[in-house]
Amino acid sequence: MKRNIPQSGLRSELSIININCPSCRRQLHLYPKCPGPFSQGWIMNCTICSNKNMALDPHDKTHLNIISQLNKLIEQYQKEQTREKVINQIELLAEQYDKDLYYYACECGGNLSIAAYPKCPYCDIEISGYLFHYADE
Repeated sequence: MKRNIPQSGLRSELSIININCPSCRRQLHLYPKCPGPFSQGWIMNCTICSNKNMALDPHDKTHLNIISQLNKLIEQYQKEQTREKVINQIELLAEQYDKDLYYYACECGGNLSIAAYPKCPYCDIEISGYLFHYADE
């Protein structure tokens, strides 16, 4: 099933988005995990809490393959590939590569993950539907 969102909608979906948390209703800003082609790295979300950090560094040769595959997924997503297919592909990447990110452990006991959705920084509820974003106040 193809997404019925016009191309301009997809571009805006992968930019900064202002939403209200579905649980606590506080305003959140969702930022792209990778702000552009010349980004300093990819931000990853914690699997447990709302923390996030740069976990994929384009200057680290071991991360180049992961970054390349994620960039391809963004391109596929922008070409209106179904959300479900992209989610499945990201989950497969996470199974394959998250073990390489375990040295980025979070203070809460969780880990940064390619497949972790952003979470509200006020109530830690998962903000589903935004795999390519992280949340901030």
